[in-house]
Amino acid sequence: MLAFDTRPCKPTSLQKHQPGSQIDPWRQYPCLLVGRELINHFSWSNSRARLFSTCLRAYWWRYYAHWGGWATNAPLEARVAYRLGKMDSLASWAGKLVHDVIQEAIEDIRDRGRPVDGERLRVRARALLRAGWAESRRGAWIDRPKWKINLREHYFGDDEALSRERTDAIAHRVYSSLEGFVSGPYPDLLGRVSPGGFRNIEQLASLNLDGKTVYVKPDLAFHHPDDDMLWLVDWKTGASRAEDQLQLATYALFARENWGVEPSNVKGVLVYLAAGEERTVPVGPADLRRAEDAIRQSMTTMLQLLDDKERNLGSIDQFPPTDERTRCDTCNFQQLCFGTAGIPGALRAGDEE
Repeated sequence: MLAFDTRPCKPTSLQKHQPGSQIDPWRQYPCLLVGRELINHFSWSNSRARLFSTCLRAYWWRYYAHWGGWATNAPLEARVAYRLGKMDSLASWAGKLVHDVIQEAIEDIRDRGRPVDGERLRVRARALLRAGWAESRRGAWIDRPKWKINLREHYFGDDEALSRERTDAIAHRVYSSLEGFVSGPYPDLLGRVSPGGFRNIEQLASLNLDGKTVYVKPDLAFHHPDDDMLWLVDWKTGASRAEDQLQLATYALFARENWGVEPSNVKGVLVYLAAGEERTVPVGPADLRRAEDAIRQSMTTMLQLLDDKERNLGSIDQFPPTDERTRCDTCNFQQLCFGTAGIPGALRAGDEE
């Protein structure tokens, strides 16, 4: 799937790739500039695998039909798929916002020795909530879908989800999650970590598995000040999910392959912020082998549906929609499956029926 654009291919967050990752640009960048030809390379991530298991058609829209949709002269279907792929639900936006505020707080500890202040975090979150809500309501995403907030509930006109009761509940989740971080052990613990002891704070990274790129984005990786053990911490603002353990094991794979940290020196921790709960996840050699096997199996299943595995090319007929149509109600891509009729965001963006 090739597309053309006059703009350079910018690796954005990959520019912040952590030292020691040994970037191979032909494998690490999903969007590679060759002359002015952009290539959609195959890669794997936990979020990609989750969507693949939810609906193959949604997976097609997100990872194939969207390609080139950032260009204003791209076909309408590609532009719509690209836009919808950047859209957030209120719940997912709230989770990202919590991660962003905690990231800023930890970077303040690392870079300025600034202790965590709960009220400062709350004020910051309130400002981000108001700004993001306003961006979404006024349609700032129409011209800049990658950079501006586009809430699914606004886009599809979900009045029930936009009720005061529901939006207050979302705000409460944000504030209670931040309070869970502030009142937990991490502000004091991280204050004792030297700047060099922080290995990764919410930065996209990758490892190579069987010649394929596997993307990871650890919420926090640091060396404990008492025993130098590498802690891999994942903040959760929602309920526990089956893939949480695989996600941390993937981070441990990255730590071993890119930082040379053996599993015996790694501790994986899931922190459920709003509930004030923490769970240690085993990341020993056997766990990493199981993670590698699971990722390999997932990649094999994905690649089997392609017409050309080497060039990452496929056709829509190989990616049918799910039979569980209740999933469509919360899917970003329902416009592409069922049309624009009655969708406020589609009409606002000027999409043709």
